[in-house]
Amino acid sequence: MVVRQAPELETVRGPSRALEQSLLCCCETTLMQSKPDRTVTLDVSRHEANVRFAVEDTGCGMSQELLRRAGEPFFTTKEPGKGMGLGLFLVRLVAQRCGAALLWSRAW
Repeated sequence: MVVRQAPELETVRGPSRALEQSLLCCCETTLMQSKPDRTVTLDVSRHEANVRFAVEDTGCGMSQELLRRAGEPFFTTKEPGKGMGLGLFLVRLVAQRCGAALLWSRAW
């Protein structure tokens, strides 16, 4: 995992515990879905007056069906007993409460 942070963003204001858990969830989800030889990057940058957190990988992306359902409560692609399907749902809620959005930039 590679972390890139804009130098001017030493401090980010917001609900720290919720942001921390959301970023952890996004990073863990991406790492679990990526092949071991692929790099996953967390990029923290300024976007206009806001902070942008981007978790990036070089995988093939998500299918349109998966993209439609990602972030839906209790939807998971994991084996039974391996996940509850709440991670991306909670990330989406934290983003909304911060006046932001959870977006995917690529799909297959």
